[in-house]
This record gives sequence, C-alpha cells and structure tokens, in this order.
Amino acid sequence: MGFSHSLLRAIWRTVLQPSANASSNVLISSQEFYRRPLPRMCVSFSSPEGKRLFREALLAGHMEAYFALAGQLCTQDEPAYCGLATLVMILNAFEMDPGRVWKRPWRWYHESMLKCCIPPDILTEGIVMDKFMEIARCHGLDVDLNRVHDSDDIATFRDVVSRMTANENEGFLVACYFRGSLGQTGSGHFAAIGGYHPQRQLVFLFDTARFKYPPHWVPIARLWEGMCQVDKVTGQPRGYMVITRSTTLHSSNSGTEFSPQDNNNTTLLLFSISNSARQAYLSPAALCDTYSIGYRLRLVADNWVEWLMNALGDQSNPTELFYKAAKFILDACARHAPRNFFLNIQTIERSSEQQSILDSQHKLLRDLLQSNAGQNVTKAVNSLPMDLFRWFTTDGTFQLPVGSMFPQSFNHNAVACQPRCPFTELSDPCLRLSALLTCFLYCYPYSQLTARLPVNSGSNVACIQMAETLASEVNGFALETQNELTVLRNVLWSLFTQGIHPDAAFDLCCGRQSRQHKGG
Repeated sequence: MGFSHSLLRAIWRTVLQPSANASSNVLISSQEFYRRPLPRMCVSFSSPEGKRLFREALLAGHMEAYFALAGQLCTQDEPAYCGLATLVMILNAFEMDPGRVWKRPWRWYHESMLKCCIPPDILTEGIVMDKFMEIARCHGLDVDLNRVHDSDDIATFRDVVSRMTANENEGFLVACYFRGSLGQTGSGHFAAIGGYHPQRQLVFLFDTARFKYPPHWVPIARLWEGMCQVDKVTGQPRGYMVITRSTTLHSSNSGTEFSPQDNNNTTLLLFSISNSARQAYLSPAALCDTYSIGYRLRLVADNWVEWLMNALGDQSNPTELFYKAAKFILDACARHAPRNFFLNIQTIERSSEQQSILDSQHKLLRDLLQSNAGQNVTKAVNSLPMDLFRWFTTDGTFQLPVGSMFPQSFNHNAVACQPRCPFTELSDPCLRLSALLTCFLYCYPYSQLTARLPVNSGSNVACIQMAETLASEVNGFALETQNELTVLRNVLWSLFTQGIHPDAAFDLCCGRQSRQHKGG
C-alpha cells in the first residue's frame, strides 16, 4: 500500500522538520571552544622563539619579576575573573599571609577569598581599574594607578617596565588593556608583566585566562595602544598599576615616616612588626572576617588597652606588674587564638661578615631576657600548661615565621624548631616566646595611652606604672637595644593612630557600596 503526497508532507511537517530544527538549536546553544590561536604579533612563551626571548631577556637582566610571579601563576576560576586572578597571583607572590583559611589547614589567597570589595555581578562583568585598586589596598597593598591617554609619552611607560622587570624588590606591574589592540578576542583584560626584552621591545604577559591564551610576549607599542582605549563602563582610558606592599606609616607625634619593611632590613636588628599587626589595624577585609588572624589579634589588642586603663599595680612592688601583664596577654592570646603576634623575629644568618650584627643582636637579647620584665615574663611563660605552651610555640600565636633560621632545640623537654640559628636563647622556644613578649612590653607606647586617662587617675594605674617602671629600666640598656625599642614603639603608635575601628570596617569595605564593574 502506497502513501499519498499529502500524507508524506504532513509527516515531514510534524516529525522530520521539528527534529531538524531542534538539532540545529542544540548545536547553536552548545557552541564551545578549546583555546584561541594567538595572533601573529604575540609570541607564545613555550614556543622556540618564546624560549629564546626568555633567555635573552634573562641575560639582559629584565626577567627579575618573572620568578616570583611564575611560582603563583593560576588559571582564573571564571571567564571574568582576570582581575581577581592577577591580584591573587601578586598577593601570593609577595608571600602575604591572608590571615584566613583557604582549605583547612592552609592559609592561602584564592579568588574566592577576596569577598570584601566584590560587587555581586563580578561573575559576569569583572572589575574596573579603580575596583582592582580598592581590593588590593583592602588586602595590604599600595597601588600607583596610571591611566594612559593618547597624548602621553610611551617612553615613561617603557622606563617603568624596564625598572620593574630589572629589580625583584620593586614590586609588580599590572596592565589593564583592550585585547583587540593585540589582535585578540574579548574586551578588557588584566595581566601582570613578568619580563621585558629591550632589544625587541617586547613585554611578557602572565595571561590568567589560560583556557584562552597561554602566557605570551607582545609588542610594548601594541600594549600601550590597548591601555589607551577607553573603558565603556567608566568612560576613562585603561592603563597600568605599580603594586607594592603597604608598608609606610606616619607617626602622628613626630610627622616622620616609618616603613616597617625598611626598618626590618636596615634599622631594626632582631624584631619586626608582623603583617598580622597591620591587618589588625589597617585592613577592612581582616576586620570584617571574625575568623581572620587580624580580627582576633585586634581583640587581644583592645583587651590589652582596657586592662592597662583599669588594672591597678602594687607601688611597693612595681615589677610584679610585669608578671600580671604577661599573664594577661598570654591568657588573651589563648582566649582569642590569633595564631600570630604583633612582633616577629627576623631571619638570622651566621657569617663572618655579619659578626658585628650578631654581637648587637645577642646584646639586645641579653638586655631583654635579663631585665626585671624579662624575668617576670619568663616566669609567666613557665607557668603555662604544657599543651598550651606547645600550641603557642608551634602552630599558635608565637610560632616561628616561615624562613626564619632556627635550630633544633638542645633542650630535650622543649619543642623542636627548624632551621638553624646562632643563638641559644632563640633555640629554646620558652626563651623565644619570652623575648617576643618582653620586647612587646618594652616597646608598647604607654605614654601616648596615658593621655587618655582621666585627670584624677592615680599613679598606680597599670598604664602609668608600666610606663614609668619600664622607662627607668630602658635607660640602662645598650644603645642598640634602646634604638630597637624606639623604632618599634614609633611604628606601633603609627598603627594605633591610623587604625580602623572594627565597627567601621564594614562601611570601609569598598565593594559593599560600589557597583561599578568591567573586565575579563
């Protein structure tokens, strides 16, 4: 039995034709890619030419920024996350401790942790340069933002690239540019600059969109052109940012600038201000997160101030107050568990060239530990339960910073630590903890705090008694010790005067109000 033409047409309309349309729709909606080919003007890092450019730039001394960044190169989690991924690379390249857990037990920066300043549409729209700068500053970085206009001279940018890629201590350089100027698909993009080939006038870009393009070399003139392009969201041109660690503080009582990092390397002999202390006072991101080290350390600091303003000492035995003060700080650290302290001990190296420095460091340690305060602090430390003491000196508040050179302890009853150190005092975790806490007691800016006391306050208030008793003892210390304590005191006071009130941190978290976006 045959089929009529009308029946066949009906079958085609109702069965075959819809099926074909459905198939076509599926193909269109499921369009997908595996990467994009690099335009001819771009040179892949892993290509033979890319490798040759790397060798030549390395010999020319312009790949110094590469190594720290290469160790942290990541693939952005979302198509619009180029700005966040680049910022995460830089934070980790600076070895910044976020003070927050990424995946327990590890503290490490990841895009998902940059919650403070992120607008809700970041997944689809990305961020603009101003937002990048705000997030970076919120997490402890200084950003020098430079927008590029058509009338600007590329020579200025070329000099910045040359300088930043020739010195690993300069910081890092990030470009915000329009991909189309490089012959690439897409719109705005962020990438860190990891190297420079002066003869070929090429810069090396760490492209975090590795699913799209690999890291590559590009002509600096084309990158400049891409940075001149106007961002449609802001109506302003793109540009570049010089990023460094936030270290400069200003002392309100002297007007002098203090840079903790500079002091660590030149003025300070043995101790340094921890990054956690900075987070406790200057980072809205840390103060918005009740689980962060900065937030918990701020609780310790505020409890300490309250104790100083209200506790009373025995004027007949003023040194007993040192023991009570040490016990209070240890109890506060145990209660709030900040996992870091206000001070760190610097890396110590033993060499014949460093012998005079080692002698001064040793003299500083002896001054602190043999003082009345040092002996009372050691007594308080020895009274700690063993499990709490072990936590303090291994995983807790007074643990050693990564990279410090300390030995296995010669005391079989003490907690061992690595690597090696020339001082027996720092080999014993009990004395190491005592040295940190004693130094904090001596360098704390009591005199500035006493100005906040009521006029009729008695001389036995802890703040006043600590200031007077400790000041008289400091006069008997070596000049190196006095200088160390003075520098630390000035920097701590700078932190306190610039500090953000925890209640104001949520308002200062830039992304909670701003909604500008773009990038990726």
